Amino acid sequence: MKKRQDAKAKKQSDDDAKKAKKQSDDNAKKAKKQSDDNAKKAKKRESVVVPAGTTEQEIPELIDDEAALRLDASVTRDALEGTPVRALTFLRAVGTSAAIHAAMAACGYRREHHLEGWALLHAVCGYQDAAPLAEDTSVQDAIKQLDDWDEDAHQIIAASLRHRFPEQATFLLNGLAPSPDAGVVVSVRRLLDRLDGLEYASDRQNFKQTDLEALALLGQRGIDLDTRRHLRELIAVAEAAPELTQPDAAAIASADARRVNGLMALRAWFEEWMGIARVAIRRRDQLVRLGLAKRRIQIAEPSSQPTAIAITGT
Repeated sequence: MKKRQDAKAKKQSDDDAKKAKKQSDDNAKKAKKQSDDNAKKAKKRESVVVPAGTTEQEIPELIDDEAALRLDASVTRDALEGTPVRALTFLRAVGTSAAIHAAMAACGYRREHHLEGWALLHAVCGYQDAAPLAEDTSVQDAIKQLDDWDEDAHQIIAASLRHRFPEQATFLLNGLAPSPDAGVVVSVRRLLDRLDGLEYASDRQNFKQTDLEALALLGQRGIDLDTRRHLRELIAVAEAAPELTQPDAAAIASADARRVNGLMALRAWFEEWMGIARVAIRRRDQLVRLGLAKRRIQIAEPSSQPTAIAITGT
């Protein structure tokens, strides 16, 4: 019995030793791989020059290692999102101030570095050389035409029918008034339905003759059948909804990852040259212009002299 227990304990001890050795070997392999990766990254410490015109999709291939290498791990997403504004201020100052440009050039800042910054900024801002797609304004145009017609139509109907055909004027305009903006679509539709009612409504047989006469008068004054058909077409356009596509979660995630990579590349570029600028430039006004310092706000001290108050007699 004792021998069996000893054998079992020895087997357990051997298994534990094997597991410990395997874990140690795995850790050693991971450490070696990490060391090799760090060594590879160390060879890529120099800035990567991104040619002008590089698209956002092309940037990740250039900066995956370099940006991660040059970027402080403490940089938050908010800081990344704020980088384009800071980079724009920096680029504008270097590009428009001869003094700043000269100081930066003395520290190795060249044209290709300036173009690199602009290329990275354009990429994260979605800049494209091609002209953007024209916006579809058909709905707004249709609503505007309906709005232009609505108020004039009410005035023509009221002026034309109030005395000649009071019954028809009441039928058309009772409870209806011109509506602003998108509400005009509803009001014009209701008015057109009532105009059609003068011509076709079965419950107005007692007024059929005068209804048709009122319609004929309105037709002579611009509210004819062709106009009513055109207004129906405008209503159809105004009520048309754009085709909505189901968002692709994978595409959204991929686009966000590309944007983060682009922001990391821009941040790495900015941090590098921001550090150089703090050494190359000493004048505070130039640092302020670069966005690397803030203007001092001077608060005037209150005067110690009493203020004289003039008293005038009445």
